[in-house]
Amino acid sequence: MEKLGGKGRRNAIGSPGQLNKAIDDVLSIAAVKPAVLQVECPRNLAQNELIAYCHQRGMVVTGYSPLGSPDRSWRKPEDPVLLEEPSVLAMAKKYHKSEAQILLRWQVRGESYLCPTKCHPLPGSCRTLQVFDSV
Repeated sequence: MEKLGGKGRRNAIGSPGQLNKAIDDVLSIAAVKPAVLQVECPRNLAQNELIAYCHQRGMVVTGYSPLGSPDRSWRKPEDPVLLEEPSVLAMAKKYHKSEAQILLRWQVRGESYLCPTKCHPLPGSCRTLQVFDSV
C-alpha cells in the first residue's frame, strides 16, 4: 500500500481490526502511518478503549455492523439481538424513531465514524439519515 502512494493511487492507508500491540507494531515500521482503523462496533461491543487508543495515535475509527449483524451465520442463540433489546425499544418509542435509528445515533456519538453494512435493504433504511432529530 505504501508503494502505491508514490504513484498517486491512494490518499491514506487504513487497517482492519487490530489489537493495541498490533497497531503499535504497524506504526513502528510503517513509512506511511495508517489513518483509519475499521472495527466491528455495535452497542454491545463498544470498543471504547481501542477507540481512545487509536485517537491518541492520531487515527480515526470507523465502526461497522452498528445494528449488531443479527443475521450473521456464526450468531449464537444467546447473543443479543440489538434491534429487539428492551432499552432500544423503549428509546425508539420515546423519541418516535426506529430501533435502527436509535442504534445508529449511539454509534455516531462522536467517537467513531459510522460504516453501516448490509446485504439487503432494511425496512425504512432511507430514514437512517434522520438520526439527529430529537435524540
